[in-house]
Amino acid sequence: MKSSKMWSAALLAALLAAGSLGGCTQLEQKPDSETVLATFGKDKITMDYVRVLLNETQYEYEELFSSIYGLQDFWKEDLYGNGSTMQDTVISGTIAAIRQTKVLNDYAKKNNIALTESQNELLESAIEKRLSEDPEYNELVGLTEEMARTIYTENAVANAVYLNLIADVDKTVGDDEFIRKDITYVRISPTDLEEATEAATEAAESGTGEAESEAVSETVTAAGAEETEAEPETEGTDLSAEEQAQSEAIEAAAEDIRERLENGEDASVLVSEYNADGTYFTVTQSTTTLSDTSTYVYTEAGYALATGETAIFPDENTGAVYVLLCTNDNDTEARESAIHTEIQNREAALFTEKYADIEKASPKFTVDEDVLAKISFDTPLYVKEEETSTAPEIETEDGTADAVPEIGTEALTEEESEKETEAETEEEGAKEPETEAETEESAAE
Repeated sequence: MKSSKMWSAALLAALLAAGSLGGCTQLEQKPDSETVLATFGKDKITMDYVRVLLNETQYEYEELFSSIYGLQDFWKEDLYGNGSTMQDTVISGTIAAIRQTKVLNDYAKKNNIALTESQNELLESAIEKRLSEDPEYNELVGLTEEMARTIYTENAVANAVYLNLIADVDKTVGDDEFIRKDITYVRISPTDLEEATEAATEAAESGTGEAESEAVSETVTAAGAEETEAEPETEGTDLSAEEQAQSEAIEAAAEDIRERLENGEDASVLVSEYNADGTYFTVTQSTTTLSDTSTYVYTEAGYALATGETAIFPDENTGAVYVLLCTNDNDTEARESAIHTEIQNREAALFTEKYADIEKASPKFTVDEDVLAKISFDTPLYVKEEETSTAPEIETEDGTADAVPEIGTEALTEEESEKETEAETEEEGAKEPETEAETEESAAE
């Protein structure tokens, strides 16, 4: 559902004057209430009904993506890599949701499934709230009182059928199932010796080598020795002297970190300390919650730990070494969340199985492809409000007026602005459209 922002009367009037309420291109001169997009048996599904659902979805996505893509026409892009434009993905998803709602309402009628008194009360409350909280937005998307009552009631009935179909789902969970363990780990990653040697050599030649640590100086010395004669191989291994030194350094660091973690030292402090000397390795730390089916390389070693226990796990593929500390061998909150997700998955699977049979027995659903092809999101619904500065102006020497920077803000360079935009993009992510198999669990959404 949209945010609580109110649309300005001026913007609403502009959209109405454009003759394109809700963003979808007008199909013909024929009113939406007389334009049939699809049929379900003998029932006709007209564009005024469909348009409300499309408009709300269009608004939501434009509000979401405007902060990521700005004015870019993302509706024409294949954002999910599924071979369809964003517009086609949303339209097809909406049509599928309409079909499922109609099928479930038809099933309810045939099987005498009706809303309970309490469900009807929730429904009425939801309708009243929706109609009163933002009238301008409702007008923008084409939601009348009659349409609100139709859509909300159908959704509530569909939800009631869903609950009826999953009522006998198996909710049994064993005492030892879905155990979750909290792990703190320190990862020691070997550096590229050739790159480290070259960097140390360049630092020494530029005159900055004298300020480097003793360990880096030793690396430079080893690099000089390598230029004059081949490094001797350590007996019983294929490692060079430098590689052997690196292996021993990582092993010693892992043992030291393990002991200090057991003594209660903070992992981040250890990381800072060890990263002061990056001659042979770099160190990072993080936390995670493990299940017995997690796919981390260290899962088996970490899941075997009890609270307070540690383990050292070498990753043979990357050469990194993990020092693991179990901080909680039974995270009850994470376990309850995992159980809840498991039950939801079981419910979804059971519903999908039963719905397939119900859909086969339901009236035929037919879409008018000519009408469907004319739907587009060419006219945007969401328009990002321009931010205006309230900062006072000062007069410059040449008589022009400049705004005084607001306290606590700094002007971003072009490069910083681009980096900030990229970071926001990664954090926001793309919202996946709802699919046919998804059914809301609230009685009046």
